[in-house]
Amino acid sequence: MEFRSQTLYAPRAWSLFLLFSGSALTCAGVFLGPLGWLAMLFFGAATAVAAYRSFFPHRLTLDEQGIAVSGRLTRWDDIDEFGVSYNLHSVLPSEGRLLAGLLLHPTRVVGYRLRNAGQVLSALSILEAGYHVTLPSNFGRSPEEFAAELNRWRLHFSAAPALPRSSGI
Repeated sequence: MEFRSQTLYAPRAWSLFLLFSGSALTCAGVFLGPLGWLAMLFFGAATAVAAYRSFFPHRLTLDEQGIAVSGRLTRWDDIDEFGVSYNLHSVLPSEGRLLAGLLLHPTRVVGYRLRNAGQVLSALSILEAGYHVTLPSNFGRSPEEFAAELNRWRLHFSAAPALPRSSGI
């Protein structure tokens, strides 16, 4: 495997779907009477976020310094490991489904543990997702393969050995 600097972009299909459906629901708010303004405000805000993500998707940069998600760098030596996290809060079209308010199965995303995370951050994020940080997208790859690739990058560029996994938080 060759370790050349690369930048990955999150797929735009889901953002475009949200953009068009949010626009339709915002327009439908006109026909809902007095509560329509509330619907228009909510779906209008969601549509604005989807429009932003459609034109400016999350980007992930890998280089010898570390991993940068949308410009925020985390050095390889600060990362203990990458792995697959089961995120119960987000639903991606290819990995999870929301039907009638019930999450049919959780979204699998890649996350990583930090070596020196604060205790509060560590406890809260580990309990929720199993990792300190979860990536905003799998960038069009399977979570298992993506985590393995990121671990190869981490091992190649990290000077610090991997910490042993503890059984608790």
